[in-house]
Amino acid sequence: MLAHTAWIASDLPSGELICPIAVVEKGDFREVIPFEAASQEEAIRLGKQKVGELTGTVDRWAFAREGFWSLLGSDSLKLDVLSVTAWSNGLDEPIILQQCFSPTAKGTFRLLDPIKIVVHGVGCSEDINSRIMPIVLQGINQHSKGENWVRWQSS
Repeated sequence: MLAHTAWIASDLPSGELICPIAVVEKGDFREVIPFEAASQEEAIRLGKQKVGELTGTVDRWAFAREGFWSLLGSDSLKLDVLSVTAWSNGLDEPIILQQCFSPTAKGTFRLLDPIKIVVHGVGCSEDINSRIMPIVLQGINQHSKGENWVRWQSS
């Protein structure tokens, strides 16, 4: 889902934002749910509400969106970030993947810094990171546009 989200962001016209989207799986059934609203904040709120309702009733879900990450609590120091929250049966809480990026509006789309993994609301330990990151990278490589990941990092 992270590779798909980056691919969409890489292809957006200047000033456009990703429509928040969820992918939900139950058995062999997979559903894609876009969340359109008058504002990005409202669309994200609707998406979070929906996946919260689905937790425990489906096998797994992932919710992707675009937003900002404030540095040092400052409104003037914000980075664009792609976030994917994912939950699966057996998890007590969703895992969040965050990838900072530079949108095409700032020149060339590119990925900044490594992927951050958040568990229980905080960045995960090196031990947990070393167990989860290979799964994340496998997912990126399995996506049809995952081949662009390295290029997006070095642009």
